[in-house]
Amino acid sequence: MKKILCFALLASLGLPLNALAKPDQFSVAAANSEINYEVSYMQYNTSKGRFNDFVGVIVWDAEKPETSSVNITVQAKSVATGYPNIDRMLQGPDLFNLMSLNTP
Repeated sequence: MKKILCFALLASLGLPLNALAKPDQFSVAAANSEINYEVSYMQYNTSKGRFNDFVGVIVWDAEKPETSSVNITVQAKSVATGYPNIDRMLQGPDLFNLMSLNTP
């Protein structure tokens, strides 16, 4: 009975019911998403690649979009260009410098 009275009170005040709704949260995973990139080199060549290992969360608040957020964690070791030598160069000391990080 109290829930019905509360609902009736909110409805009579003209408050939108979705104002009480929580923000939507969406998972981001490599199984159903992609992170791709393109790099132009001296306007002569474009290199393309992707990252294969990442996870994240998107929080969307339709009532207050300015409070929405995106948080993605990408494993740099998962870079893939289709060319193993380039992958190793990207992971090396001149670019990502993954050898200096204490990660498994």
